[in-house]
Amino acid sequence: MDNVEAGTAESVYSKENVVQQYPLKFDVNCSGLTNHALEVQCPGALAELTNFMQSSPIHKPEHTRPYCVYYQNFISGHGARSFWESVADGRTLRPGDMIVFCQDTTRVTKGMQHIMVVAQQPEFDQTGWAECKIYDSTGIPHGIDDTRLARDCDGVGTGRVGLRIDQAGKLLAFKWGAADGVPLAVEVVAARLKP
Repeated sequence: MDNVEAGTAESVYSKENVVQQYPLKFDVNCSGLTNHALEVQCPGALAELTNFMQSSPIHKPEHTRPYCVYYQNFISGHGARSFWESVADGRTLRPGDMIVFCQDTTRVTKGMQHIMVVAQQPEFDQTGWAECKIYDSTGIPHGIDDTRLARDCDGVGTGRVGLRIDQAGKLLAFKWGAADGVPLAVEVVAARLKP
């Protein structure tokens, strides 16, 4: 992702989900980017998630890679995990953690769903809201300081989203932009790879 931010790689938001190595180019959506990062950093974690996907009751033969709904259900505890651990308390989120939400976890849809990687630890205020700097791939920027706006493009970049927790730290809601947008009261889950 640093290559895209530095201008040494191209990026386009795309459902093709292809990463070209020379010259470096990302044609990916949000789950495609996360799948690629796992493939490079921890192939065992991606294999574990893929195995879960293939045994899921909502799996269809045309699903050749994990989508957001599979991440959400897997992180929510529906699969055995050797490489993963859930992050139950949003106050403990740290760079590298994954945050995912889906409006409907019973099927793969084109509805509201997204996966992103924490770039900077969020600091929650007394109302339970925090800005969280994230890395992702999207066609819709996350607020006015999203790096895709400065590059006049979509795809891989950084932005800020809003997260809300309850008193115990459980993630309750998500806002597409940190300072703007309507809060979505959807199930938001987070996970990190085990050391």
